[in-house]
Amino acid sequence: MLKILVTGGTGMLGTAIKKVLPDATYLDGRSELDFTLDNAKSKLEELGRWDTIIHTAAFTDLNYNEDNPEKAYKLHSDTVKLLQSKCDKLVYISAQGNHHNKVYFESKALGEKYTAERKKDLIIRANIYGDGGFTKWAVESLKAGIEIRGYSNVMFNPLSVGQLANFLVNDSKELTGAVNLVANEVISKYVFLVRIAIKNNLKVGNIVPYQVEEPLNVLVEKNNTSYIFNLDEGIENLKL
Repeated sequence: MLKILVTGGTGMLGTAIKKVLPDATYLDGRSELDFTLDNAKSKLEELGRWDTIIHTAAFTDLNYNEDNPEKAYKLHSDTVKLLQSKCDKLVYISAQGNHHNKVYFESKALGEKYTAERKKDLIIRANIYGDGGFTKWAVESLKAGIEIRGYSNVMFNPLSVGQLANFLVNDSKELTGAVNLVANEVISKYVFLVRIAIKNNLKVGNIVPYQVEEPLNVLVEKNNTSYIFNLDEGIENLKL
């Protein structure tokens, strides 16, 4: 049996992976190992060597990354070489692959660059959603009767964390290089929220279409290395 270590075990993706890969070892947040601290290397040394490390830990709040660029680059970029030194294969969970002028995307792009320098490693690009974060906020707000904005000119092709977790367990073992995981539809954040509301029998009228000043494309590119997943199935399997 492979020895697998998963970072970010309490995050949305890490939690989903636990459901399908219960025998792996999980680093459940910064209280166990904070990769932004100087003692991260010595703490990781104590854990020994692994066949595979899946690096899901990330700062996903764009504003936090802008305010804390040093921490963002340590977690998303510098940590890659440290993890590579402790495993035979690193699986790096990246962003959507577009190089927007934001610390989050730039630090993820650098993390991809470092990962790609070792040919046996794997980069997975996906724009994920799950039972927490943005989706949870939207459902809780709508249940409380609160009106929320849905961005009608922010386009994406999102993947559920359940779909990504199953891919990691069942389809990624022999893969190397970079692969893109995409939904079979491109939709706006507004339409996505409408579908979430319908699934949960919530009032669609409380979702107000709103446009950001500059249209934003956060699509994961569909190319010849892409794996395509059904958006409706991903939404239907949410446990909200």
